[in-house]
Amino acid sequence: MIEKRGNEYNTRHILISADEGLIDVEATKQQLDLSNFKNVRRFIEKNQFDIIINCAAFTQVDEAENKPVLANLINNIAVELLA
Repeated sequence: MIEKRGNEYNTRHILISADEGLIDVEATKQQLDLSNFKNVRRFIEKNQFDIIINCAAFTQVDEAENKPVLANLINNIAVELLA
């Protein structure tokens, strides 16, 4: 189970259910910013996750229409890179 707590301005905490119990991994917005996949990849490699469940999406329709490149990066390209 992975749970994100916080908002876009705080640190995120990711709770991971493992055989030994819950592990709390702290991450900054910059580390999990899907528009900067280099930082995301670094964070993933550092923490050696076995499974990733991505719940992030650019869901503001009007904003996505105004920023189609960013919306495509987050909703399409980043998802492909996470796989």
